Amino acid sequence: MIYENEVETRMDMGALFGAIFSKLPRIIFITSLLLVGTYFLLTMLPVQYRSTASILVESRDSVFTRANNATPFSASGSDPSYVPSHVELIKSRDTIMKVIEKEGLRDVAEFNGSNKSLLGSIIGLIRAAPSNQSSDERVLLAVVKNLKITQLRSTRVITITFSSQDPVLAAKVANSIANMHVMQRAQLSVSDTVNATSWLEDEITTMRKSVSQAEAAVAKYRIENDLFVGSNNTNVLDQQLTVIATQISQAQERNSIAQSRVDLITDMLKQGQSLEGTPNVRDSVIIQRLSQDKARLQGERAQLLATLLPNHPNIQAISAQVSEIDKQIRIEARQVANALSAEAKTQIRLEQSLRDDLTRLKLDVSGATRSSVMLNELEREAKAQRDLLNTYLLRYRDASARTDSKSLLPDVRVVSLAAPAIKPASPKKSFILLAVAIVLVVFQILQIMSAEFLSGRAIKEVRTTRSSNARNQVIEQGAELTNSEHYTAPPIPANNSSFQDSSINDESPISNLRQNARNGSVKSANLKRNVGKVSEQIINTKQQIILVASVGASSEAAIEALSANLIRGSKSVVEIDAGTRKTSASLGITDLCEGLAEYGDIVQRHAKSNFAIVTWGQQANLNHQSNKCKTLAFALSELFDSAIIDVGEVGITSSMSAFSGLDALVILVIDKDMHYAFIDNIKQDIHALGFSNVQIIATNIDQAKVA
Repeated sequence: MIYENEVETRMDMGALFGAIFSKLPRIIFITSLLLVGTYFLLTMLPVQYRSTASILVESRDSVFTRANNATPFSASGSDPSYVPSHVELIKSRDTIMKVIEKEGLRDVAEFNGSNKSLLGSIIGLIRAAPSNQSSDERVLLAVVKNLKITQLRSTRVITITFSSQDPVLAAKVANSIANMHVMQRAQLSVSDTVNATSWLEDEITTMRKSVSQAEAAVAKYRIENDLFVGSNNTNVLDQQLTVIATQISQAQERNSIAQSRVDLITDMLKQGQSLEGTPNVRDSVIIQRLSQDKARLQGERAQLLATLLPNHPNIQAISAQVSEIDKQIRIEARQVANALSAEAKTQIRLEQSLRDDLTRLKLDVSGATRSSVMLNELEREAKAQRDLLNTYLLRYRDASARTDSKSLLPDVRVVSLAAPAIKPASPKKSFILLAVAIVLVVFQILQIMSAEFLSGRAIKEVRTTRSSNARNQVIEQGAELTNSEHYTAPPIPANNSSFQDSSINDESPISNLRQNARNGSVKSANLKRNVGKVSEQIINTKQQIILVASVGASSEAAIEALSANLIRGSKSVVEIDAGTRKTSASLGITDLCEGLAEYGDIVQRHAKSNFAIVTWGQQANLNHQSNKCKTLAFALSELFDSAIIDVGEVGITSSMSAFSGLDALVILVIDKDMHYAFIDNIKQDIHALGFSNVQIIATNIDQAKVA
């Protein structure tokens, strides 16, 4: 084992605190003196009181003030600029000047510039106002400077805050600005209604003339084209068509009924059937009388048949009378049939006459229909003009009533009046004095510390003895990483004071993890020199990820020397074994890539050291397709200054492809007998994996010969 003496520089906290304590009276004196001066300056500043009034922006429209059939107005709506527009209106020059005029702020010394404190006079001499600035401009600028108008977050409430040396005046001006804005919005609403009333009045006068002309045109065209309207607002010709069509239907019906009854009577006469039941025959007066006589005779014959034989002369005489009555009924039935036939012919002639009238009327209606198209157009125009006139009249009456009664309400109202403040808002003397005291004390302490460091009194040198394989002796217990890839490790000491000459207990679990570690010292002077150059380059470029590969040589000594140099350069180092293929009892990178372990299970680090190690693990092979290799390397490069990854010998067994895509430096450890052309081919293969920065370390020859 090789031991090396090192000299470290450390900060002497005792000397640093002693210097601060020795100058404590001076710190107190200077701080007190400046606090007194600050307090004196604060007393020269005028005291400001602040009062706040609030207004609410929303529609005050209701069913009692809204016009008939009018939709409610939403003051908030979906327009995000509605409330900010009110803020800008309150800030407007017109509103502020009206408040200045109303409250007489031109005569207030605070705003016209006639009453200045000593500090204000000094500032005024340094920053004088322009000579061409009018008195109104000075007052306006002073008022605006003391005014603050804001919209409360996610509300329609606007706060108006005003500051003044007089608390009563501050509250009075804040309330005046709020009331002035409400009054202006009310005046704008009334003026808008007045303008609308005047416009509606002019439009109504014009519309009345248009309506009269349109209705006159309708009446004139109706008269000229005989387009008169009867009952139910129906055209006369259309009514006539309806009447004639109805009469034709009735004539057809009567003709059909008469003809059917004629046929019925004729058929019954031919068949010798009784005709008393036929409707028209039954209704005949003669047939009714004959039927009565026939019934009487039949009754007498029935009585005689009860005592006499059918051949009795009396019975035969009665039968002869009944037969004669039947003949008379048939004769009368034929006359009824003839009458019905004549009626049917009359209905046929009437139907034909009505059809002639219908044909003639259709010709008249066709001409009237063509004329009615123009008439309908004129009527629609007249109706549209009349409806528009009625709408204007209704709105005019509503607008006139609102203007006369001043029933219009503005879309803003004061919800909170400002009250005179009891305590001043500025200057906050206690807060300012405390802040000044803290700043003064911190500034003086930093000045003392800087002087101590520059003089070297706060720095001491410590000589230590360190072995070359100290990185194997600092691991006494495993430090777990969190499962999250964004875990932030505790601070790592910047010195290497923990690397003392000590031995590892063979029965310790950590010693089992390191049973295959590289314990030999660097025997080759060339290797030590070559590794030193690369270490220097890594420290200067702040390279975080280093992949170490070998070709025909062992990379263990180079990795050991590289870790020792980086730790000696106050760098924290983590070694990842991804190439030795030596299984261990503890979990390692192979278990992580197979999903058998978490990130915090495989990283072993001493709680007070700047060195950690990740072993190969319990699996025989490393899964090169897993993204966890790159994730582990990237995460550890964030926790440590340098992550040294042993990827094994170059070839198909190398794990270099598992880390492709990382911003890494590749160190290629070669043997002295390696041919240069073969080395160039290997470098090209490494470049193909995406690693552009490749450094070569030779084990037994000078680095310059293979550069």
